[in-house]
Amino acid sequence: HVQISMREWASDFEDRAVDVHTEAMRVSTRMALESLERKSRLWKGQTGVDLALLGHSHKFLEKCCSQALDYRWSGDLHPYNQSLGLYPSVVLSLMSGGLLAPWLMTYCP
Repeated sequence: HVQISMREWASDFEDRAVDVHTEAMRVSTRMALESLERKSRLWKGQTGVDLALLGHSHKFLEKCCSQALDYRWSGDLHPYNQSLGLYPSVVLSLMSGGLLAPWLMTYCP
């Protein structure tokens, strides 16, 4: 009985976490995604995504963390993160054999 009620509570908590994150995304997508990637002192430096992975929170991972995981894997290469001004710079750099690249693009570590 205890195990069943713990699973029900975990499912209820996960549903509420999804609702809170959905509302946070509505208010500010950037801050909601940053909150999933921010390391927590309470959880020994783990991020929200890390905790969801460790807790096997499949529903939360699917509904809330997929975009954060996309950014984690693709970083600055994510196609939807780029401004339109980047593409002409890339084309000009390629056409010049890379000689103009230092003046056309900036590197952000």
